[in-house]
This record gives sequence, structure tokens and C-alpha cells, in this order.
Amino acid sequence: MSESEMPKQAWYRRLIFLFIFILTNILAIYSLPLFISPATQSLKQSSGNSLIFPIYYITAIILFTLVFIYLARKQKISILKSLIGILLGYSLFVILLMDFSFLYLIPDVILTVLLTIALIFYSFKKRKVAIYTLGIVLGAGIAAILASIITLQITVVIMAIFAIYDYLSVNISKSMIEVAETAMDSGLPLLFTAGEGDETIAMGFGDTVLPTFALMAILVNLNFVAYAVSLAFAVASFIPMMYFASRKPQPGLPYMMNGIFIGLIIYFIFANFIFH
Repeated sequence: MSESEMPKQAWYRRLIFLFIFILTNILAIYSLPLFISPATQSLKQSSGNSLIFPIYYITAIILFTLVFIYLARKQKISILKSLIGILLGYSLFVILLMDFSFLYLIPDVILTVLLTIALIFYSFKKRKVAIYTLGIVLGAGIAAILASIITLQITVVIMAIFAIYDYLSVNISKSMIEVAETAMDSGLPLLFTAGEGDETIAMGFGDTVLPTFALMAILVNLNFVAYAVSLAFAVASFIPMMYFASRKPQPGLPYMMNGIFIGLIIYFIFANFIFH
């Protein structure tokens, strides 16, 4: 393969990640009505505009990263796999039960348990279809849940904090790079991957979960036009992100969140112009 062909193939492979992001959004839109209920709306009114949410989520992700790196450096891979399996399995079970089971009868619960076990099992077996399915379902479900209980203002705060954290953890502390490399070497289903061997490229589940959460919050709290404009700029943000990622690892959230924020600002400018 010539040197000129390799960047082109890497570019095409990265388009898979864009397709995954769009598919996650489609599934999240389907899931939204299933998570918007009197209970979630009550929670949103009581605490959805509280700064507790951003504090909780950033603390949780920092603690998770520290525990992950500690276990990886101590070569406690079996413990790490068990921890990741439990966290993924529990999250997947809740999402599948709410998404695809409507009566919550014993057969529904049993079917959900079997689907969860099968998907987690084959994901740890490095079956790419299973990993893609796991990441998309988790991303859509988590995004829909969070968007149903957190206001748009707090969502913006959370996204800004995570974008800054992602930038620092990739470019300064390098902790996110260490997490990604450990996940790939140990077969932990936390990344979407494309390519084989030394040409493998990857994108973390979080790079689809968090932007999709922001977009679902825009859809819930504003309207479809605001969502569509923000989505368009999020998709456009893949162009510079994929270009620079071909040179060295890049934090995905700063690109995507800036795209979403720019789209949201443009929507407000035009909405204000049209209605006034």
C-alpha cells in the first residue's frame, strides 16, 4: 500500500464513527418518549437545574479514571474486566428493560437479562458487531435518560466541563490515552474501533454518549429545528477532528461540543431575528 493510500483509508474508516454517532442519535430519539414520564419530569423540576449533576458526573468520571489506571498499572486486569462488565451489564439491563419491555412481566425481565448477558459476553469476546451494538444502545439510552431529567442550562455546564476535561486528559495528563490503550490491549469493550493491527483507529463510547445527550437535551427543551441545526454543526465538527486525528490522538468532545454550541447559538440568532 502506498503512503498516499494509507491516509485515505484511515479517513474512510473514520467515517464509520460518524455513522455510529448518527445512528446513536436516531435510537436516542426513539428512546426519549420511553424515558419521559411523570417521575422523570418531577425529578427534573425538583433538581434538574441543580449544579449537583455536573459535580456528580465529573467526580464520577475522575474517580473511574483513577481506579481504571491504578488497576491497569497493577496488572489487575481480571478485576478490571469484572468491574467494567458489572457496570456495563447493569447500565445495559436498565436501558434494554425500559426500551424494549413494555409490561415489565417476568418474561420481559428474563429476555432482557438474556440479551444483556449475550451482548456483554460477545463484546468481551471482541466481536465488533456486539461492541458496536453495545456502544450505540448504551449511548442512546444514557443520553435519553439524562436529557429527560436535566435542564438545558445544566447540560451546557456539564458539556463544557467534560470538553475541558477531555482536552486536559488527552493533551496534558495523557490519562485518557492510557485508558484507551489499556482498553484496546485488554479487550475491554469501551471503544469503537476500525481497521486492524497497527492501523487500528478508535473512538471512545463517551464521544457518542455526551454529544448525543446534549443534542437530546436541546430537542427536549427547545424544538426539532434547534436540534437539527446543532446536529448539523456536530456532524461538520467531524471534519477537523478526523483531519487532526490522522496526525495524533485527539480529544473528541471539544470538537463536537463546540460544533453543537455554535449550532445552538446560530439557532438562537435566527430565531430571535425571525420572531422579532
